[in-house]
Formats: sequence, C-alpha cells, structure tokens
Amino acid sequence: MNSPAERKAEALAILREALAQVQPQKRVSEALADWPRDVPCSLLAIGKAAWTMAEAARETLGDGLREGLVITKHGHSRGPLPPLTIIEASHPVLDETSLTAGHAILEFARRLKPDSRVLILLSGGGSALAEVLPEGVTLKQVQHLNEQLLCSGAPIEELNRIRRRISRLKGGKLAALLRPHPIEVLILSDIVNGDPRDVASGPVFADPFAGQSLMPLIRKYQLKLDPALLPNLSSTEASECGPVRWQLVGSGEELCEAARAASERHGYPAHIVSAAVTDSVSSLAKRLIKACEETQKGLASNERQALIFGGEPTVEVSGSGMGGRNQHLALLCAQKLQGQTGITILAAGSDGTDGPTDAAGGLADETTWTRLEGSGEAAITNFDAYPALAKAGSLIVTGPTGTNVNDLIIALIERE
Repeated sequence: MNSPAERKAEALAILREALAQVQPQKRVSEALADWPRDVPCSLLAIGKAAWTMAEAARETLGDGLREGLVITKHGHSRGPLPPLTIIEASHPVLDETSLTAGHAILEFARRLKPDSRVLILLSGGGSALAEVLPEGVTLKQVQHLNEQLLCSGAPIEELNRIRRRISRLKGGKLAALLRPHPIEVLILSDIVNGDPRDVASGPVFADPFAGQSLMPLIRKYQLKLDPALLPNLSSTEASECGPVRWQLVGSGEELCEAARAASERHGYPAHIVSAAVTDSVSSLAKRLIKACEETQKGLASNERQALIFGGEPTVEVSGSGMGGRNQHLALLCAQKLQGQTGITILAAGSDGTDGPTDAAGGLADETTWTRLEGSGEAAITNFDAYPALAKAGSLIVTGPTGTNVNDLIIALIERE
C-alpha cells in the first residue's frame, strides 16, 4: 500500500492530467474551422475561461477577427491578445469592475458595424464578471442579494432565476442588444444539467421562467430584499432574442472521463460514480465516505480502485470563515477518515478557484484531521476550511487553469 503522501501526489497528478485534457483551445478551433473568413468577426468572450477561448479563436480566425472584448476574472488573463480588449473583473460577487465590464459590452454593441458577425464565447463565472443594472437598482443592493444567494445552498438553476430579473444582460438581454447581427455562441459548460441557458445566467437565451413569480423562491431561501428590487423581481417581461446558433465545446462529463483515464494510467482502475452531483456538501461527504468504505471492503489485498465524481455540490454557509465548497467537503471527509487507512479524497474546482479564495480545493486522508491539532471542529462550524487545510498541508493551489467545467472529486482507495 502506498503512503498517504504518495497517494496525495498521485491524486494531484491525476487532477493536473485531467485538466490538461479539457482545455478549450482545441475544441474552439475545431468549432471555428468552417467559419467564413470573408465576413468580419466581432468577438465577445465572457467567463473564467474567456482568455483561453479567445486566444484559440484569434489564432483560428486570423485576419478575419476585426475586434473584440474579453472579460474574465482577476488574474485569469495571460497577456494581451490584440486586437482584443481585455477586462478583468470580480468573481464570485460583482463589484465596480463588473459594472465597468458591463458598460464595455454596451459600447461593444453600439459600435458594431453593419457587416459584423458576432462570435460569443461563454464560460462559467460570467454572472458576476459583467453586469448592467436596471435603472433604480444600486450595486450595493445587488451585492447584498448575491451574497445571500451564494450562501443559501440554492442550486445554480434557482440562483439564475433570480439573477436574470435584476440584469440588463442576463436572460437573453445581451442577444437582444446585439440584434440584428448574426450571432454564433460557443459554450464551455459548468452546468450539471447541461442547459446552456444557465451558463453565465444565459445572456443569449430567453429567460425560460419569464412570467413566473419568484416569491416562492424568495420565501424558500428567506432572502432579505431591498424594496427597490421588487419591481424587477416581479417583472414578467421576456427578451426578444432572435435566432442564436450555439454549440458546446466542453463539459463536466468530459472532465470526469479525463480523470478516469488519468487514474487508470496511474494504476487505479476507475469508475465514474456520477458526473452530475448536486448534493449538499454535508450529504455528499457521507455519500463519499460510504462509497469508499464499501469499495475498500470489496478489494483484494494490494488492490486499488479510483472513484470519480463531478458536478456542483451546494453549501449553505452559516459561519464567517474563509473557504469554498470543495475545501469544506475535504474538511468534512477528513473528519470521517480518522483511523481509515488507504483512502485519499481530492475535491477541486476545475477553474482553479474555490469560493473567494486562491485555492482550487482540498485533500483529505487519514492524517489530515490529526494535523489540525483539535481545531477541526471549530473550522467546520465556522466554515473556515481554508486556514485549516493550509495548516494540515492539504490545500490545492493550481492558479487559474484556463478552463471551467464544474468540480472534480477523486477518491483513491487501496487495501493492504
């Protein structure tokens, strides 16, 4: 049996190899292979993977690319991409930089020449990275609402139902701004259900819930609303988007398959348990440990197995600590792995960030909880996984990865 340190190194290597296989450049280039070079292209890229997607489009289209705007998270740009303008903005909670990016989009739409064809590159994170607020709504009001939503435990589909109503870009409103120009959209999906309308809150797809009351959702998550938001949240207006052609250029399912293949290269026969996890982090931790224990019992001496999960777990935050859902999951697993030899669990965001931190996630094995020297319970209660995992040497820090296709959970299991 390998040592915990050796399994940790293998888990990190599997993560790196899987992420390398889901970089969007190749898929974007393939999708644009037949793009007409005689029609000038104006490019708009929004999301955490916007820079890498835009780089691929620029290399593929060459002189056919007339102009463009790339909006990504702070630290996710890798340098200039002339003739494209790059703006870095805030995520996961929007700020003034997000409004700057939103108004740059309005200017982009205003300046489009009559013969321009628009290429939109969408990836997750766009909901916070670029925004234009409705008249009478302030940044502070929307920030307060978004902070509540992010801590509520609501799945992304329900978050977006609310976000679309207080935006002049989301829910198809961006596509309406760009009419009558032809629009083609390439989507790198970080959505478990695969619905393109939920990537970046669907700026080029009409709101599928337009006309429905949001009050049941507001009551469900006990949201405290500023009265100024009520007219927008009760609006039943739908955007006239017009026809939009789109195609998928990456997903969480592909990340799980890449992790399965990488695990097997490292000598761990692998099984994808689910690529569509939406459990709460607390219930997922129990599910993970149970699956690992049952798998381990079924192994022969010196036999190995890897279990792969992907998706977007939810977390209802009640403490004031620092961390993200993957870090909290790793900490919960560490608590349950006390005395359990032969199991290592990795949980990470594929974009390289987990919550409002510089870590992608965390690791857990039989040694993690002991290294916390009695501080683990308080860290769980206060949702303070980041410093706890840092103390245990179990943080995963990759930096921006260039992609964004959900979270990845890898369990490496051995039996003596």
